[in-house]
Amino acid sequence: MTMNKGWKTVRLQQYGGTRLSPAELQRLRRAYREFLKQLNPTHTVTFKFGYPIDVGVAFEKMTRFCHEIQRAALGRNWHKKPAAQRLLVFAFAEDLEASAHWHGIAEAPGPVGEKLESEYAEARWRHHAPRGHWWSAKKDSDAATTYATKKLKTEIKLDAVLIYARGSGGVVK
Repeated sequence: MTMNKGWKTVRLQQYGGTRLSPAELQRLRRAYREFLKQLNPTHTVTFKFGYPIDVGVAFEKMTRFCHEIQRAALGRNWHKKPAAQRLLVFAFAEDLEASAHWHGIAEAPGPVGEKLESEYAEARWRHHAPRGHWWSAKKDSDAATTYATKKLKTEIKLDAVLIYARGSGGVVK
């Protein structure tokens, strides 16, 4: 475990080779959707790399990107701002073998949300993933939560769920 100014990136560990039945996947997807709705998301986001990438490396790049967005929006001491002003992201991996990308939701209040939608965010993402693409938009319905969890119908990669949280723990891998 590495501590990093009160921010957590959590990799959920896959159960030792256990496969979930279709009914279990359905229940898990519903549970994720209910949980995500309770977070009051403001944006839907996509982190696209455009090539296969190790999940650990991808997490580092996405975490660094989120740090940069907050610094640009909230200033040098962004990590000291109240949690209600900071970014929260919950994203699910798709197509890791070909064109790795994560779809998710974000709670991005005020200036942080504005930075997510700016050209600055696209430029910073290209720095981390030159062949990739960044996309963010204000969330206007439950469709964003449904879209982010769509692959949970057929598969679950528990070790590839990104949680970028405004907590007090640190970076957990």
